[in-house]
Amino acid sequence: MESWRGKPRLTVMAVGLRVVRWAEQNFPALARFLTAPAVAGATSEKSELGTVYLPLDAEPHCLIVYFTAVSASARWLAGSLAVRLNARVLVPTQLPVRETDAATLVARAIAELAPTVDRDQTTVVGEEHGSRAAIAAALGNPTSGTTGVSRLALLYPPEVPAALPGRLPTTMLQVNHNAANRSELVEFDRILRFNGVAVRETDYRTVGDRWARYPKRITGSKRALDDLVAFLDRGVGTPSTFEIIPGWDLH
Repeated sequence: MESWRGKPRLTVMAVGLRVVRWAEQNFPALARFLTAPAVAGATSEKSELGTVYLPLDAEPHCLIVYFTAVSASARWLAGSLAVRLNARVLVPTQLPVRETDAATLVARAIAELAPTVDRDQTTVVGEEHGSRAAIAAALGNPTSGTTGVSRLALLYPPEVPAALPGRLPTTMLQVNHNAANRSELVEFDRILRFNGVAVRETDYRTVGDRWARYPKRITGSKRALDDLVAFLDRGVGTPSTFEIIPGWDLH
């Protein structure tokens, strides 16, 4: 029998990823333990809007809404953000059916889960298929033209809009250099900059997509998390050394 010894590490990782993706589709509860380890110092509670992750020994001072199509595998990233940013992190149980509902969900989250928090310090993260909902939430209510979202992070979005009906807040695009939709993401980046949006693009060559769901399987997940935390930290009240020059307040 041929041994795994000497096989490329990526081959072994690929097999492991197939297993956890199968578990996500068929046994979500099991997938949670295979893919997303619990985070020390974080706890969670249920709400009508979804699962809320909190730091154990501190009062959260900001709200993060984390849109993902696989909420069962969200606890590692959500727990990490809760602890490292001292945040209340909401993971909706399901993505909004209509994109227009995303902004309503964020408004409800601010009112119901974080009424004492500065609404202008709310940030939104969209993971893979949750990216469109995150973009819609960041655009806000088209009738009022208001949004409480200070920063938007899009993690390896599989698709992006060809045009935007409004202006997004400071945005992070976190993708792998070899993404299948690389050309679309480059064009989306151009559209954002053309519309005056400060963009922080993180073009990874050594960090694979889906790192947020499979931190134990994807090389470089710690680096990707550090980059995301540093970006969001600028939107939740940490003073910047580059406040005077628009677009420099990105890292």
